[in-house]
Amino acid sequence: MDSTCDGISLTNPDITGIGVRTALYASTVLGIFMTFREKMEQNVNWTTFRDWARTSMVTSSALVIAGLYSAGSPELGLSLVDAQTITLLNMLITVATYVASATWDSRVLGFTFRMATLLHGFLSTAFGIYVYSHPDSFGGVANASPCWPNSNFQFVIFGVSISATNPGLRTFALLFFSLSLAVLVWTNKEAFSLFLLRLLLDPENAFRTSRKKKKTRSIRYTVLKFGLAFATMIYLVVMIEISITRNGLTNSANKWTFGQTLPLVMLLDQLAKAVARWVELRRQAKEKTRAQ
Repeated sequence: MDSTCDGISLTNPDITGIGVRTALYASTVLGIFMTFREKMEQNVNWTTFRDWARTSMVTSSALVIAGLYSAGSPELGLSLVDAQTITLLNMLITVATYVASATWDSRVLGFTFRMATLLHGFLSTAFGIYVYSHPDSFGGVANASPCWPNSNFQFVIFGVSISATNPGLRTFALLFFSLSLAVLVWTNKEAFSLFLLRLLLDPENAFRTSRKKKKTRSIRYTVLKFGLAFATMIYLVVMIEISITRNGLTNSANKWTFGQTLPLVMLLDQLAKAVARWVELRRQAKEKTRAQ
């Protein structure tokens, strides 16, 4: 390897460092477990879920924006392995928030939640298309891509390592993100059009929505839905960590930087709200027992 390549890190810890990954992992697990418990008790607090999901999606969207900025910056650069880690983290957040939000009609959760959902969806799918449209020449770290060609990066699927620039992987990823973007646009076109009409005709009430709960499903359906979601989340977490390990990036990816502080602070806020909600549920359970 050329001596000019020495000392150049292949990952940006501020974007995909251990603090960022841990915060997103913990956030998704915390949110889906809290929603599952309340769903099983038929006592879902929609404001608690809304705050959790909105925070997770905003953090994930900020991750994409930081990645795009780095990719366009000649001083920073963004390696292909970092970009793929961002896409997997976004998928993790998408799985958790989508399955949990299926408990409620999205209109119940408010305008800011719907906007966060759309922002996260558009950024995630657009970023995925951007990355996989040219994986061979994508990114580079501080213009040092000749040191580590993108074809050297490994992408792990069910324990099998393949080149990150594999044509089959590229085709599948482009189809997946393109279809996801098309579905997002199609499913939200009516709601967005109605919102624009309300904004023009009745601006004072444009942001108000009726709180209508979705039809109650059986316990078996709920367990199956959340079980599949949790299994998918575990798979994504394992795939991210194995990919980092097999690319020999453990040391740099686990380096702590000040830029990782914000996601952890936002996680502490979610933890505090989860504890408060748990205490409230315990109190309600005791009152119900006494009443019987």
